Amino acid sequence: MNTPDSDTLLVASQLSRRGLLDDSDIKGSILDPEQEEAANTVMTHLRREAEHESRYTEEELDYLIAQEEIIEKTLDGDIDLDELIRDLMKKQAVIDPASAAKLYLELADIAYSENNADEASDYVRKGLDTSSVSSDREFADTADNIVDIVFRSNDPEQRKDLADYVEALDEQRMPVGIPDLDIVAPEEPVDYDTDDDRDDDDDDNGRGFPGGNGGHDDNGYDDGNDGNDGNGGNDGYDDNGNGGNDGNGGDEGGNGGVPTSDRSFVDNVTDEINQQAGAVNIISIDARSFPTVKAVVAADESLVTDAESFKQHMHFTDAGVEIEDYTVEKVNYTGINVILVCDDSGSMEGSPRDDLSNAVKAFVNNADANVDIGIVPFASEVKSEMVAPLGSDKSTLLASADGLCADGGTNIYDAVVYAETLFPIDPNELNIMILMSDGQDNAPDPERLTALKQACVQANISIFSVGLGPDVDANLLQQYSSACNGDYFYVSSSESILSFYDFIFNIGKNRYNVTFEAVDQFLVDRTLEVRYDDSATTYDSQTYSLFRNDVADELEDGISATVGGVTINGLREKMIYPSANEQILTLTGDGFESNATIALELHGVSNYTCTVEYTDSTSAKVTVPGNIPAGLYDVYVTYNGRRAVFASGLIVCGGDSNIITFGEYVFTASNVSTSGSSTTMSGVVMLNDWLGFKDPVTLTGNLEANDIQMDFGRTYMIYTEDTATGFAKYLAQHGYTMSLPVVNT
Repeated sequence: MNTPDSDTLLVASQLSRRGLLDDSDIKGSILDPEQEEAANTVMTHLRREAEHESRYTEEELDYLIAQEEIIEKTLDGDIDLDELIRDLMKKQAVIDPASAAKLYLELADIAYSENNADEASDYVRKGLDTSSVSSDREFADTADNIVDIVFRSNDPEQRKDLADYVEALDEQRMPVGIPDLDIVAPEEPVDYDTDDDRDDDDDDNGRGFPGGNGGHDDNGYDDGNDGNDGNGGNDGYDDNGNGGNDGNGGDEGGNGGVPTSDRSFVDNVTDEINQQAGAVNIISIDARSFPTVKAVVAADESLVTDAESFKQHMHFTDAGVEIEDYTVEKVNYTGINVILVCDDSGSMEGSPRDDLSNAVKAFVNNADANVDIGIVPFASEVKSEMVAPLGSDKSTLLASADGLCADGGTNIYDAVVYAETLFPIDPNELNIMILMSDGQDNAPDPERLTALKQACVQANISIFSVGLGPDVDANLLQQYSSACNGDYFYVSSSESILSFYDFIFNIGKNRYNVTFEAVDQFLVDRTLEVRYDDSATTYDSQTYSLFRNDVADELEDGISATVGGVTINGLREKMIYPSANEQILTLTGDGFESNATIALELHGVSNYTCTVEYTDSTSAKVTVPGNIPAGLYDVYVTYNGRRAVFASGLIVCGGDSNIITFGEYVFTASNVSTSGSSTTMSGVVMLNDWLGFKDPVTLTGNLEANDIQMDFGRTYMIYTEDTATGFAKYLAQHGYTMSLPVVNT
């Protein structure tokens, strides 16, 4: 028998799944006489080899015996048609890359029909990874649009169009004229398992509910990885449609909520791709000890489960250079705290409110004992009478979920800040906030967002946000998550809320500390990327800088230190450029004495000692050594044995990329980024060496044509001694700056 081509296999798979093709259609026609003779020869050889047990490991022996049984069944005509078609599609996907993507998506569809969510996830990932080489260019272009929307675009609003592209992909994946087997979702309301009647035995963490309870009760979810069929659990759903024993870790339960076998291919794949967008997440990057870089990375448990598998599958590049050697350790926490911040505004009326309530109750009922949960419902304000504080007992949590009533407006910021205060500040505990909203709200101003970010860093809080429906402000939710060590997910249907709760919980707690030495040590503005194997879609990247983003905040009026009755204002020059030669700077202040012992050190990429010579009572000459690398340096000044520290006191810029010129205006900035026709400068920003900016400056338009719109915030003026007169000259001599009023435009 000749091996069927890809189109034939796709058609055969659809016919078999429709019941229009069965085992009797192929019995006796699998092998021709020549193939049968070859099969007998191979089977005899396998039997002989299996007799030499000492030559093989137990796994190798099992493999030999399994292959022998497959050949024997083939010779006897005892073939499982579905299994045969599946095996042939897997092999064909390897030998025919141009058709691999369509074959993988069909295999994913089969896995969904069997409620094997983990296997389906793997096939969807492979389908997207191989779609670029498909011989069907229309199909390849649609897949590329999906990758663009979810994995490459910085605009989360585009994810609202994902389902339309997945629907097109579904239509294009079958041979022309052959519709796919679409499984229509049930019209009845979702019947979640919100009861607590389950067995807590066989505990093992899977991709399902918090804690991974792997029991075998027909009324409880089981997300463990120890059950039937190798993925945990038995039936998935009981006779009433409630969650069975698989959760998302088993073959029958999918992600919890509606089983994947009861949902359409489009719905399943849309949710899967939205989740894959956050399957790898760089939580934080610490470059304070550069060139040693430390990062915290979270990953879906279906990808990696321990440090060994992480090291095997995760690959890093830093500043475009592959990091071949890094250390990794899994983070273990003494406790896990989860607060569900739930939108209970009027727009949630109806099935969204019911689905959210049921999802919260299922999440609570299936949480492991070491997970503390809190619930913060909100609308126009926090519904304090319905709040279940962190660590509440189960009855209080369930009452809060039952009390959701869908009325009022949407005030996200107050709810997030309220929830943040409920978390403990303990570095040994993991704090996860899951913010769910279907509406819009005003974006917090930069100062409030910065304060929230600092609070989250201090308390080790990650904010993951879930946007529901077409009206949600995706950019706003992503703003919260990006600022607070989390990620944003879009959910098109409220029946998927529980699935995303589980996914976020499991990726949130599966974290790893990674440490490496930077290979390229010249670039200041850098990108760290982590990628799962060679996947085109399963990765994350994050930019970071050797400058701190809060540099401008360090340049407040009259920043000074009093040491032994002497005022020190720091270095007059805030920014210099790398040079092989020594550079002369000026330390400014008041009350300097000619017989004083003054020392100055720069602490940054490395530490450097500068020589200091008394000039007069308001200044001292500082000689900076040559060949200091680009970076941000704290300035340590010691005056007669007492030390003052000026954080971010000197910047050594990286080159011309820090200079922006249009017309007679010359900007220098420690951070410069460009997007389209907009250029944003941040950190220490100076215009023509006299006007400083404490907030980022954005220039929009054509720099060469001098047609520019300039957006900026707070400013200050720096005086130079050689041009200033009167009081301005006094300010220049002493290194003081003067704030200017904010210009309202």
